Amino acid sequence: MHVAIEDSGSLVLRKPEMELIAKYGGPVPRYTSYPTAIQFHAGVDAATVNGWLGTLRDAGEASLYLHMAYCKSLCLYCGCNMKVTNKQDTITAYVNVLIDEMRRTAALLPERLKVGAIHLGGGTPSYVPMKDLRRVFAVMHELFDVKAGAEISMEIDPRQLVDGMPALLGELGFNRASLGIQDTNSTVQNVIRRVQPQALNVRAVTQLREAGVQDINVDLLYGLPMQTPETMRQTVADIQELRPSRIALFGYAHVPWMKKHQAVLEEYNLPDAEARLDIFNTAVEALTKAGYVAVGIDHFCLPTDPMAIAAKDGDLKRNFMGYTTDAAPVLLGFGASAISQYPQGYAQNITAPADYLDAMEKPGLPIARGVAVDAGDMARRGVIEQLLCGMRAEGHALDELLVQRERLNDMVQDGLAEWQGDTLRVTEKGRPFARAVAACFDAYLGKGASTAGRHSKGV
Repeated sequence: MHVAIEDSGSLVLRKPEMELIAKYGGPVPRYTSYPTAIQFHAGVDAATVNGWLGTLRDAGEASLYLHMAYCKSLCLYCGCNMKVTNKQDTITAYVNVLIDEMRRTAALLPERLKVGAIHLGGGTPSYVPMKDLRRVFAVMHELFDVKAGAEISMEIDPRQLVDGMPALLGELGFNRASLGIQDTNSTVQNVIRRVQPQALNVRAVTQLREAGVQDINVDLLYGLPMQTPETMRQTVADIQELRPSRIALFGYAHVPWMKKHQAVLEEYNLPDAEARLDIFNTAVEALTKAGYVAVGIDHFCLPTDPMAIAAKDGDLKRNFMGYTTDAAPVLLGFGASAISQYPQGYAQNITAPADYLDAMEKPGLPIARGVAVDAGDMARRGVIEQLLCGMRAEGHALDELLVQRERLNDMVQDGLAEWQGDTLRVTEKGRPFARAVAACFDAYLGKGASTAGRHSKGV
C-alpha cells in the first residue's frame, strides 16, 4: 500500500513537551524489522535458510549487504558489531571468507539473482584494502546480475580514506557514500576518541565527487558528552559546507551494559534529557533553515534527493539499514552479524568475527538465529512501516491489529496521533514520538524474554 508522507512539518519539541517525553520517550524498538531482532532464535538455522534460498525463483530484484567488520580504532560512542585491528592481513583473511559465503549462498539459489542495490557497512568498509575490494566486486558480478545503474553505497570514515580509494569506488560503480562525522567540535571529538578535522571531511567529499560518487550522506549524533546547542549549531554549519543530499540525525544510545567501552564517557558531561532536547531542536531548526526536509523520524534530505521524493510519493521503505528507497523483497547479508531478509522471515549470521570465521571452516552457511514471519507479522510490519515512513497508516484492519489500545488512546488524547476515519495519523506534535505510536501495534513488545535495556530511547 502506498501512503504518501504527511507534510514534513517540524520535528522540533518545546519545553512543555518534556512531560510527554517522560511519558512516551522511554526505550522502544527502532523497527528496522518486524518482528525485531529480539525475537530472533536459534530455531532458524542454516537448513531453514537453505530452504528459503531455494524458493527465490522469479524473485525480482534483490539487494546485497556486506558487513566489513573491522575498524582501525574504537570510537567510544560505538554500538556497532565491529573489531579493532591494525593488520591488513586480518582483513584480507576475512574478505576471503566473506567471498566464500557469497559463493555458498549463490550455489543454493535456483537461478542467477538480479541485484538492484548493494551496500557495504561495518565496521569501516573504507578500511578494506583496495585489492580486496576489487576481488569482492569481481566475484559479486560473477555470481549475480548487478543491474546497470544499481545504487551502490559504502560507509566511509574520512580518516581511513587512502589515496586512490575514491577513484576505485568510482571505477567499481559506487554512486553514494555515507560519511560518519557525528560532530565537528574538537572537544567532543577528543572525548569520544574520534578526532576528525573538518578538512578531512571536505577532502573526502571533494575526492569522492571528483571520482563520480556524487550522492553524499552524513551521519550525525546528538546527546554526546560535552555537546551543547552551540556546538551542534556549528556542526550543522560545517555540514552545510559539504552539502550532502541526506543527513541522518541519530540520538546517541548510551548502553554501557551492552557496550562496556561506553562507560568511559560517564566521566564527562553527558547531556540529560532536557539538554538532549535543546541539542536536538537546535539541529532540526538549523537543518530546516538550510533547506533540508524532514523524512521519517531521523533523516533530512534535500528536496531533490530520491529519498525525499520517495517519502513524498509514499514509496519510502525501512529495513536494517534504516530508511531506504529500496523496495526489494529480498536482502542477502554477508559477513559477521549480517542480517538477511526473505519473504519467509529473517536470518542473522554469527556475530563475532572470530566465531564467524570458525563457522565458515565447516560446510554450510554461518547462520546463528532468525525468525519466520506469519500473516499477522506481515500485516503489523506494514502498519509500522507506514507510520514510520509516512506518518500515517490506513485500512479497515488497523483496529484488529492494535495491541496497546489504552496507550494509543492516551496518545490521541495528548495530541500525538489522531484518527481520521480508518486512517491513523501521527500529528506534527507527535512526529518525534512516531516509534512509540508504532509500538502500539507490536504484538511482541513486553512479552517473552525481558527487553529491558535492549532498545534506545524513543525520543
